[in-house]
Amino acid sequence: MKRILLIVLFSTSLLYAVSIDMTFGIQRKITKDFIHAPLYITLYVYQDVYNFRLYGEYTNELYYARELSFYPMQDYYKVGVLYKLEHITLSLEHQCFHPVTPFGKTSGIDGSYTKFEVKLCSQ
Repeated sequence: MKRILLIVLFSTSLLYAVSIDMTFGIQRKITKDFIHAPLYITLYVYQDVYNFRLYGEYTNELYYARELSFYPMQDYYKVGVLYKLEHITLSLEHQCFHPVTPFGKTSGIDGSYTKFEVKLCSQ
């Protein structure tokens, strides 16, 4: 699904603009026995084509090492498609989580989900 979405985004980018958002942040997040890295960066790429929105998102959690040097700990990948009608939005989304192995040590969350949603809106 990720490859198909990337092919569609690249091929339709000749006709429709691709938008990119980037976020940097600080967090304090604990998931069961795993403490997430305190810094993160997220790259969100999307393209609106008529009533459809194709999107992809990449997030990396990382630690500050020294002098503008960072090392990554956890990756999150998300791809999806939305279809908007007047009062209904349909969406199909897949996200996967992968630990990064700096210094040969594996620590993180490994898994994924796929979901289909129907959202009803009054306006």
